[in-house]
Amino acid sequence: MKSVIFFITILLMPLFAVTGLTDDYKLINQGPDQKLHQYTLHTASHKLHLHFNKNQYNAGDGIWFSAYLLNSVTHLPDTSKTSINIEMTDSRGVLMAKQILLAENGVAEGNISLPPTIPDGNYFIRAYTDWMKNFGEEYYFTRYFYINNPAYEDIIPTSDARENRRFNREISRLADDFDIAFFPEGGDMIPGVTNR
Repeated sequence: MKSVIFFITILLMPLFAVTGLTDDYKLINQGPDQKLHQYTLHTASHKLHLHFNKNQYNAGDGIWFSAYLLNSVTHLPDTSKTSINIEMTDSRGVLMAKQILLAENGVAEGNISLPPTIPDGNYFIRAYTDWMKNFGEEYYFTRYFYINNPAYEDIIPTSDARENRRFNREISRLADDFDIAFFPEGGDMIPGVTNR
């Protein structure tokens, strides 16, 4: 009985070996362009675009947007469920808002509510997926925009008020140390004559 099983195993081994080689044989016979195409299909980055409801915003507005996620090779919507990171920062790079949206069939929608006390200035939104982090920030979606706040002129942020108080105390302390006086160059100023 053992010899029969051994004999059948020996006969079937080449069959298994041939079926295993056919896949490798297909890879070996592919040209460089076919191999590159297969590689890029599996490792391609995403392309991400955000479509906004307006170009300019005022304090207290809502920034509404739709996100479109595409495969960078086929330019078709990405059919996998992917999370999209949305970050809004000010011109100094301070993070003002962050959201994570779920993209289904390459589409996601969201909004960021702007507080009425947000300062005037330039802001930017960047969006990316976790997969896009592998390719660098130059692949992220970035959009700069200006937020207008007419009431901001009347608002002094707490940090600025603190800094102004510190500065005023320092100036008053230094004022006691210095005595500034202005004297004419020759000692006397002559009326009607241009002096240097």
